[in-house]
Amino acid sequence: MPILSPIGRKQPKTRLLIAAIYVVLSLGALTMVYPFLLMISGSFKSHLDRQDWDIIPRYLHDDTLLFRKFVESKYNESLAAANSAYRTTYYSFENVAPPPRIHERAVADYREFLACGRLRDDWRTLGFIFAYQMAPQNLRLLINELRSQCAGDIRKFNDRYGSTYERWDDIRLSLYAERWIDRHYQEIQSPLGPFYRKLRDARPHYESATISLDGDFLERRICPQFGEFSVARLNEAYGTNLATFADLHLPARVPANPAFAKDWEIYVRTLLHPRFIRFDKSARPAFELFLRQKYETLVAFNHIHGTHYREWADCPLPDEVSTAGATLADAMQFLESAAPRGAIEITGPEFQFRAFLKHKYGDLAALRQAHGIEYASFDTVPLPEREYDWVEMQAHHRAVVREFVVRNYAIVLDYLFLHGRALWNTLIFCALAIVTALLVNPLAAYALSRYQLPSQYKLLFFLMATMAFPAEVTLIPGFLLLKQLHLLNTFWALVLPAAANGYAIFLLKGFFDSLPRELYESAMMDGAGEWTMFWQVTMSLSKPILVVIALGAFTAAYGAFMFALIVCQNEKMWTIMVYLYQLQQRYAQPVVFASLLVAAIPTLLVFVFCQNIIMRGIVVPVEK
Repeated sequence: MPILSPIGRKQPKTRLLIAAIYVVLSLGALTMVYPFLLMISGSFKSHLDRQDWDIIPRYLHDDTLLFRKFVESKYNESLAAANSAYRTTYYSFENVAPPPRIHERAVADYREFLACGRLRDDWRTLGFIFAYQMAPQNLRLLINELRSQCAGDIRKFNDRYGSTYERWDDIRLSLYAERWIDRHYQEIQSPLGPFYRKLRDARPHYESATISLDGDFLERRICPQFGEFSVARLNEAYGTNLATFADLHLPARVPANPAFAKDWEIYVRTLLHPRFIRFDKSARPAFELFLRQKYETLVAFNHIHGTHYREWADCPLPDEVSTAGATLADAMQFLESAAPRGAIEITGPEFQFRAFLKHKYGDLAALRQAHGIEYASFDTVPLPEREYDWVEMQAHHRAVVREFVVRNYAIVLDYLFLHGRALWNTLIFCALAIVTALLVNPLAAYALSRYQLPSQYKLLFFLMATMAFPAEVTLIPGFLLLKQLHLLNTFWALVLPAAANGYAIFLLKGFFDSLPRELYESAMMDGAGEWTMFWQVTMSLSKPILVVIALGAFTAAYGAFMFALIVCQNEKMWTIMVYLYQLQQRYAQPVVFASLLVAAIPTLLVFVFCQNIIMRGIVVPVEK
């Protein structure tokens, strides 16, 4: 009967121990991989979903979240604008929900209405133009158009249009969605105006939000007065039986309900822009009296307005008032103080849409049957904006997802390509750093290895001691020295301070010491000089370790941003890392994640393509 050896009796325990070690190592690897995957996922997100701890962004498979992101971008991150369009009371974009039901015929009619050209340009706002510390799709298109007009030169753009922008991405701070409905809003009159309007007219309808007077009335008058979630108080005040705030519709003229009429009049006279207001002929006597009291003489009126009217009766009632000037001022003052409320009429997208439906279907019964909705009257037909947004998002699902996937990376790449000479500076800096490291350090190590200097150990100790101090300690002395040498804002300032590296010299000396001395003796017998032995023998046999040194020099040069920023304060000399550091101060967390991943790509490519040589550089010195 065979006797089990002690090793045989311990073998199961040994295997169990090895398995446990592998499990622990695997768990340790996961603790490193999981945060990295979270950063990758975060680079595809926005302000809305950046707090989600998921490896795969949820909007890629969850249309509800995708709809919320779409709404946030379309309404330029203005929750008030989204609530106004949908006639809702959401307190966060995280609560925006898809419509409970899609009335396809109503959406089709609304799409037809938008396409027929009845919607004025100042009744809609362009989306995807503003975001929190981001540059959405339409803003990027606008900046690209501006760059093409001036060959990418921001100074030429400033000279041509009288602006003072320092960078192309500063333009995002000067644009915001048009607030056409606000009483004192004026159309963009800056040099960007024509480009902006051209872009707005060229983009598809689903990227523009239509003004809703019903929703704005709820948002700015009703909800602040009665509370966003208290429709019961509204019903009590108006004597109505509304189920939700969305059931309240703004009539074209003052309503008969006294309480409703009071709110209607306050909204029209003090909040709504005159571009949505008309005066009928019954307002003419009051308007003429208002003009007489304001200007006193017709000569003064003609002088201010640039007109040549002979009688007060010739002065027209304000109509289609949209631009700034004396006419707008007259309309606002007349509306606020002297216009008879019975002569005031409002118009807007809802009223045009209802007129379109009435012309198309003729009577209310046909409209009810077509839409499948029991409208009380034509005056209660709302704009199906939320249903339209959902349908359009589904129809352009791929384009919408693509925008959210590439947005952050487009911001990073645009920032790098549009600013200075970042890529070219980085390429030159890394190349010079590698060449210098492969020349200075091997020469120093070769001298220490070939010649047994009396104080070489003291020299090695001094070289190793340089590793004991953080690089920040030498920033100020290095800066002052470079300043005295007049080398600031040059590549010399970037390369020379790191030309000699104590650790690299120590590592190379140890490798050179391991080379057979017989090789040098044979070379000397063949008549080789010191340079030949250095280049043909030492450097030829040291390729693996030289690759490691080169990789270290590349990593240090490519990753340097603080020292590079201090010694090269001229933006023309900034490298990629300096620009990315500046970008990270201006943009939100998802863009920062994207910038870190973009910055890691060159180092990753170097490791992938040079992996075998790098491993030889690590293994060979150990073996020797």
